Amino acid sequence: MAVVAQAAPEATLKAGSEVSLTPLTEAKWIQGEPLKAFEPDKVYVFECWATWCGPCIAAIPHLNDLHKKYSDKGLRIFGINVWEDGEEKVAKFVKNKGEGMSYPVAYTGKGSEFEKQWLKPAGVNGIPHAFVVRNGKLVTSTHPSQLTDKIINALLSGDTGAVKAAAELDELKEKRANQMGVLQNFRKAAAQGDTDTMEKLLAQLREMDPKSPYLGALELDVQIAKKDWPAAIKKLEDAKDDPSQRMSVTMMASRVASQDGGDFAPEFIQALAKAFAPMIETRGSSPNPMGLVNLASLQWKGGEKEAAVASAKKAASTAGGLTAAGEKPLPAAAFEKFAAALEGDRLPPTREFYGWLRESMPKEGAKTVPMSKVMTKPGENPADAEKRD
Repeated sequence: MAVVAQAAPEATLKAGSEVSLTPLTEAKWIQGEPLKAFEPDKVYVFECWATWCGPCIAAIPHLNDLHKKYSDKGLRIFGINVWEDGEEKVAKFVKNKGEGMSYPVAYTGKGSEFEKQWLKPAGVNGIPHAFVVRNGKLVTSTHPSQLTDKIINALLSGDTGAVKAAAELDELKEKRANQMGVLQNFRKAAAQGDTDTMEKLLAQLREMDPKSPYLGALELDVQIAKKDWPAAIKKLEDAKDDPSQRMSVTMMASRVASQDGGDFAPEFIQALAKAFAPMIETRGSSPNPMGLVNLASLQWKGGEKEAAVASAKKAASTAGGLTAAGEKPLPAAAFEKFAAALEGDRLPPTREFYGWLRESMPKEGAKTVPMSKVMTKPGENPADAEKRD
C-alpha cells in the first residue's frame, strides 16, 4: 500500500508529456552514473522511494530482479530517493543492500527539482511510485508491483506494445482505485459494527479480485465483528500454510496487541499469538524486537504470562544490536522496562511503552530523534507517526 505524503494538485505531467532529465542529471548519485540522455527505444523506469517507506523497501527485490533480467534487453531501472532528508543514511541503506539493490540510485532530498518538475506536476501523493519513460516521454506511471514480465516485455517490444502495456497498467490503476474505495467503505462499516454491510463489501471485493491480499484481513474482521470465534481461530490456524495470509495475521496482531481493552475471546488471542510467533523475523534469523513486544502483549492478554515475560526478555536482549528501517538502533532500555513491568505483573499500555522508547532514543545534537524517523506501526504513514512525538 502506498504511503501518502501530501494532497496532490491536478496532474499536468501525463502520458505523452516530455520529461526533463535536468533534475536527475543534477541530483546526487549514490550509486551509478548520472543519466544525461535517453537512449532511443529504451524503456526507463524511475522508481520513487524512501528509507522510511516500508512498501518501497518491499518492492526493491522485485525491481532488482527486473534490472538483472532485462537490462541487456533495453530496460533501465533507476531508484530515485524522494521526500527524505539525509544523503548519508540513504547511502548507508544502499550500501547495506549490496547486490540486493544493484541498479543506479539517486538522492534528491525534500523540495528538490525532481519533486517540482516530476512529482508535483504528475500529482504524485504517495510512494512507491514508478514513472515509465520511453524516447523522452512519459508512457505511464504505476505501482512497481504492476511491472510484471508481461508488461515489461510489451514495453520493450516497440511503439504498439508500449501503448498496449500503458493501457493495461491504466486499467489496473483504475481497478486498484475501485478496490481502495471498497476498503474505505468496509472500514467505515466496521467502525459502526455494521456486519451486513461488511459482508456485502467483502463479497464485492472478492468478485473484483479473488486474489486480493486484503481478503484474508477483511474475512477475519467480519468473523471478529460477528464474534464467530471458532471461524476466526480456524482462519488463523490455516494461515500458517498460506503465505498470502501473512499480512492479515500481522495486522491483526498489531491491532489486538496495541488496543487497550477490547472484546476478544482469550482463546482467539492465544491462537493469534501462536500464528504470529513464526512471523517475527528481521535481518537474518534474528527476531524483530518490536514484533516480540507485540507477541508478549498478545501472550499476556491471552493468559500466557510466563511466555509473555520470556518474549519480552528476548526483545530486550535483541534490541540493542538491531536497527529500524536501516537507520537508528532500537535502544534496549525501553524493552528492558517493558520486560520488568511484566515481571512485576503489569502489562504497560502501548502509549507508555512508546514513551519509554522515545525517551531512550539517540539524540541528534540537542534534539531527540523523532519516533517517526525510527519506526511506524504496520500500515501507518510518517505523518501519523509524527503525531505520537
